[in-house]
Amino acid sequence: MKKLLAIGFLALACSREQHPPQVMPKRCDGLCGQVVDAKTKQPVREFTIFLFANRPFNFGLPPGYPIPPGPMIEERVIESNDGSFVLKTPPEPVFVGVSARGYKSIITPKTVDASTAVRITLMKSRHIPGHVSDEQGRPIANARVGETTSDAQGDFWIDEPPAEWRQLDISDDVHEPQRVIVRANDQRIDVVLRARP
Repeated sequence: MKKLLAIGFLALACSREQHPPQVMPKRCDGLCGQVVDAKTKQPVREFTIFLFANRPFNFGLPPGYPIPPGPMIEERVIESNDGSFVLKTPPEPVFVGVSARGYKSIITPKTVDASTAVRITLMKSRHIPGHVSDEQGRPIANARVGETTSDAQGDFWIDEPPAEWRQLDISDDVHEPQRVIVRANDQRIDVVLRARP
């Protein structure tokens, strides 16, 4: 169940294994494609590919959580100089999901197979600023905020949620941890951490 909940693309591509850069072959044996920035058309060099089967998804997820089109059958971190990827031919047509830090996640609207290369364009995500302080209003530096940390002034920013909302955990070594819900239309996140008893 934990693996399936990871489908929400929420804690993506922060600390990943290192892989040698791929180069798009002239002819591809497998499921091939390229991921590019929607505005600049430049390649996105690090991203995560998710393959979803075209079968019913039988797990209940909370409202507002990104619902995948079917069960996930593969997840692969890609590092590629030209934004290309090559995957083993899936046993059936699949939906392709892509996520990258700083971009909105996307899933292809139709299934694809290995007969045609897939070109996926990612749009930059909006950044939501925030601030972490203690009960006296003093900023808390180096607080862990999801996949990032607060700076010396207690400030941080995160990418907007990939769906209607996401959970965000904030903690440090001195204060009680706190979990907040960040909604897609939030403009700012201010968090007050209480001292441990």
